[in-house]
Amino acid sequence: MTPGTPLYRRDVEKLDRQDDNAAMRLFSADTLQFLGNQNPEWVGLAVYLFIFGELVDAYQSRRINHAERLAMVLRAWYFLKLWDTFLDTAGYKKEYLLSRECLDITRILIEGYVSLLVIYRDHMSEQVPLIPHLHSSETSVRQANLRARAANGKARASGYCHTYFDNSGLDPLLLAVFPDDDQIHTRIVPIAFDEADQLFVALGIQPSRLRSLHSLRQRGTVQLPTISFWYKERQLDEEMEFDEDDSSIFDPLSEADELQQLLQRSESDEVQSAGTQKQLEIIQSLNYAAAALHVDEHMKVQAFADQVEDDDEVDEECLELHHYWTANVTAPPLHPVVTMPSIFGQQGIPVTASSFDYSILVDLRRAHQTYQAEHGVRTTQSVQVPNKDSAHMKIIKAMRDILKETQERGLTTGLGRSFRTKALGSKADVPIQMGNSANAAAVASSDANAIARKRRETFTKAKLNRLNEIVNARVNALAPLKAGDYVLVAASPAGNNDIYLGKVLTSYAKGGGKYGKHDAVIDSKSNISAFSNIAVQLFERSCDGAFKSITEAAALLESVSYALLPSIQVLSRVQQPTITGSDTNLQARLCAEDDEIFIDIQRDKTNVFQAIALFKKRSKKDATEDL
Repeated sequence: MTPGTPLYRRDVEKLDRQDDNAAMRLFSADTLQFLGNQNPEWVGLAVYLFIFGELVDAYQSRRINHAERLAMVLRAWYFLKLWDTFLDTAGYKKEYLLSRECLDITRILIEGYVSLLVIYRDHMSEQVPLIPHLHSSETSVRQANLRARAANGKARASGYCHTYFDNSGLDPLLLAVFPDDDQIHTRIVPIAFDEADQLFVALGIQPSRLRSLHSLRQRGTVQLPTISFWYKERQLDEEMEFDEDDSSIFDPLSEADELQQLLQRSESDEVQSAGTQKQLEIIQSLNYAAAALHVDEHMKVQAFADQVEDDDEVDEECLELHHYWTANVTAPPLHPVVTMPSIFGQQGIPVTASSFDYSILVDLRRAHQTYQAEHGVRTTQSVQVPNKDSAHMKIIKAMRDILKETQERGLTTGLGRSFRTKALGSKADVPIQMGNSANAAAVASSDANAIARKRRETFTKAKLNRLNEIVNARVNALAPLKAGDYVLVAASPAGNNDIYLGKVLTSYAKGGGKYGKHDAVIDSKSNISAFSNIAVQLFERSCDGAFKSITEAAALLESVSYALLPSIQVLSRVQQPTITGSDTNLQARLCAEDDEIFIDIQRDKTNVFQAIALFKKRSKKDATEDL
């Protein structure tokens, strides 16, 4: 377990699948904050935990007014609509959405809350508070725990956590006030819609472009990629000459952008190595001047902001006086909806993982989560803070380590001899598995060998040019496949069968037995057939020989493409390519040997896909075993 995690070990290992506390801790604000600190690049997981944690707490929280609850529910609704639209527009299968059962439950939660709000607001004979968690199914599924007032939030592997009668912090007067139709249509709905859009922008997808393309596709209209996309990856030849007056073909740059480009160019290795001493001194002076200019502009903007802030304080005082005289003291006021700042970007402005700010989502989750989620996470942990050693101490420790390694040992027997007779460079011992675990591992290994034989026979019948590379995908004990490696894959994004370069993101392996689980592979495997599925980011071959991160299938959305492929579609492991470009527009170039392998496989892609289809075809023996 990573130090600082808010989850307990039993929340992950040998977990109880009906453990409410484990689910509560997973969607808590502390888990979101831990994720932002440890893996800030996992934006998709953070958004997923935020959206559905908020949806559940729209029912379970005791301290939120109905305006905020409605915004939380509608935000989930609009986000799911965007998710479904993206999969349809980008050509992904619906299996990458939530399961059909989970979608039905989500729809019932969203429509159920909206229906309850309308009923309590418009169809009750008197003003009655709507307490959403009392409309849940806890009374029917958890009758054994009804006598308890509240369960222990820190309990592990304890099954159901009953909170039905826990009304601490609940304000009935607050829950008896409902937003009217005007507030819903002019305030709450636009906020929820905009928040869902902002979260999708953080994931690298522009919602406005997505809706436009989806609408065109529904009408049967085909839209070609923009001209700027076609020429985005072309670099202008320095020897080409352009007419200075003919500048309309380029987007005009502002002075600040042009200056920034020049500063970056002056710091390149080419300029630094080719320039004379005098030229480099001039460049340095210009850099100092640009920095002074930037500081001066920043001070002017800050002074203006301070002036505006003073005016805002005066306006706030006037509004407070106005609210004081016009407030209805007989009923509690409607609390304002907590809005999300535009830290995630605006329409048309891409946001990368490095600019994603988790603190906004963490603050919202902390304000909306339940008491059990706030106090049920893991807090007492022994985190060792490394001491800062001096230079002398570092040398001493290194000397001790090397002397310890070179120290001669006498002859021993038993475990000592087994350690000494290991092959040079072998890894540490793997814990010996016993009982059911050993049987499952043996069956999994046997299944992998059987799949490897079938893979060899299938590709041999196809008579491929690069059979030696494809048979084992160049994966072996000396070069095991792990996350971060690059492979050549046969994929079909948006129905286009082709050979792509793929970056391995994660992989899965099926356990032994007919109903074995597909578990994530933590380290690596030396048999390509031991993997059940491999998740990759796709790179498509371009005319100049480089592989683009934006494929043709996702060119209209200007987003990257991913695929979850069975191991039979992973054809060959390649060396680490040369990567250039920005986060959202990468280019990869293979070495000469791997490039030849790709060209040969590309020529045989028809036979490759026929062999894959033959491999996936179920035999009569397999069909009989499933009966």
